[in-house]
Amino acid sequence: MFCYDVTIGVGAGKGDAAMSQIILDDELRARLNGFRPGSEVRDASGRLLGYFISPESFAKFAEAWEKQKAADRAELDRISQEPEEWTLEQIWKQLGHK
Repeated sequence: MFCYDVTIGVGAGKGDAAMSQIILDDELRARLNGFRPGSEVRDASGRLLGYFISPESFAKFAEAWEKQKAADRAELDRISQEPEEWTLEQIWKQLGHK
């Protein structure tokens, strides 16, 4: 068996539970032999469902996302410390205008 942990909706819109894994049997795994990371996953109508990525790529994306979230939190903290109102003079000064 071949298993990747993914999150997908089952029976979207019908209130069904979400699946956290897709397990490929040997036959489907053989059919997907040329599947490369970055390949699109589409349904029979051609609708894009997602992308196949390797566990290593997923880990890199997750790490980058966490770093960005930390940077966003730091920026929000910085902004929250700024005065709520600015005079036109303060704005020009902040923008480096003389």
